[in-house]
Amino acid sequence: MLVTLLVSLLVSADAPIAPGESETFTFTSNERRFSVVSMIICTNDGFGGVDSAWLPQFDGQTRTYNLADYDAGAELNTENRADVVPAPFCSTPEGAPGGNGEDQPEIEGFGIINRHPTLQGVGDLPDRFDWRRGSVGTVTVRRVAAPTNYSVSVENITGGQYFTPVNFAAHGSDADVFSVGQAPSPGVVAVAELGQVPVLAAELQAAIDDQGRGVSGVGDAEAGPIGPGESRYFDFTTDRNRLTIVSMIICTNDGIAGLDSNRLPQWQGDTYTYFLWGYDAGAELNTENRADIVPAPFCSTPEGEPGGNAEDQPEIDGFNRINFHPTLSGVGDLPSRFDWRGPVLKVTVTNNG
Repeated sequence: MLVTLLVSLLVSADAPIAPGESETFTFTSNERRFSVVSMIICTNDGFGGVDSAWLPQFDGQTRTYNLADYDAGAELNTENRADVVPAPFCSTPEGAPGGNGEDQPEIEGFGIINRHPTLQGVGDLPDRFDWRRGSVGTVTVRRVAAPTNYSVSVENITGGQYFTPVNFAAHGSDADVFSVGQAPSPGVVAVAELGQVPVLAAELQAAIDDQGRGVSGVGDAEAGPIGPGESRYFDFTTDRNRLTIVSMIICTNDGIAGLDSNRLPQWQGDTYTYFLWGYDAGAELNTENRADIVPAPFCSTPEGEPGGNAEDQPEIDGFNRINFHPTLSGVGDLPSRFDWRGPVLKVTVTNNG
């Protein structure tokens, strides 16, 4: 059996595909499904097809489908050389080529598509063109990584807290920046205690370099801290499929807001929304005292005194493990307006293609 290949995205093979051969090509699409239609050449009106099958969703993912056999229902299956296309490989045993494919106008059945009965030996086509019913080949589709642009908005949904511009990294599934129950990395501690980003930025870049691809940065750093009800916007381009975000909850001892290795939207136009919870880095006691936090003017006491230097509190909290933040409990002199309930940041990510 021999087929030619036609893909619905107007991508076609350069030549017929002979028995045992394959055709490989690449196409770019923002769609989620694909179809394949291929003529079974040495038949009256047979074709192989895959209808509206799912494309792979993730980079490196492969999906394989059977190319099912169909009868178009447009001609009688005479199986005569004179009634098929004039392809030299549809010859009779004597070597006579096929006909012109237009000598057989009769409509078969109700003129509708059905599964093909295969060749029945009623004409002069050689039996070597027959096939076992059900499938005439396979179609294998692999998603190849390609850079995609994403836009991100970060909204502070607390009533009184402030956040540093987010540290972000787009990476593969192997990178793990922070996890509940695990010890914080030096970079996470630096952000949680002092709002300092260089160490974490280096850690994120190292995680990306280990995988060979990715992007990291600080979102909209020039705009400064994110106040209550405020939003920040930034974009990036990557061929990776995961996103990590870390931001300091400024008016705390060592609180952070985090998103750890969540999926980026896979299809153009798709938008994912994540609500980020507060975490305790486990690096300091939660004294909730002004003297033990960063000297930010917006972390002032009711009398207007700014925060401390954050280095007066070296004590380790608990087992030095990251956990969900208990929120402020009112044990220190930080104003109650810095307390929160529920998630603290709303992050919206859109795939721009």
